[in-house]
Amino acid sequence: TVDDLAAFAGMLLAGGVHRGRRLLSRPTVEAMTTNHLTPAQLEAQLGAMSRTLPVLVAREAAGDAKVSGAVQWQRARVRVLEAWRAGVLAPEVVTR
Repeated sequence: TVDDLAAFAGMLLAGGVHRGRRLLSRPTVEAMTTNHLTPAQLEAQLGAMSRTLPVLVAREAAGDAKVSGAVQWQRARVRVLEAWRAGVLAPEVVTR
């Protein structure tokens, strides 16, 4: 659910602690929030998304309710990957 996802993201931002209880070690959180993609892999991901996003948007505009969530996730993924590529978002920021 959205609430579960928000709790999980909040736990990552809190360094692996949720409701005062440590669920993940700091090294685990650091490993989970570190960019492991090479520049070539990052470009390949962006390329694949740039090809699929317009198709999903067109399907959504045509009334295909099944793709609405996928469109939102793809847009969010593109923004994060573009921020990493531009050096605006560093993995260290996520763990603070």
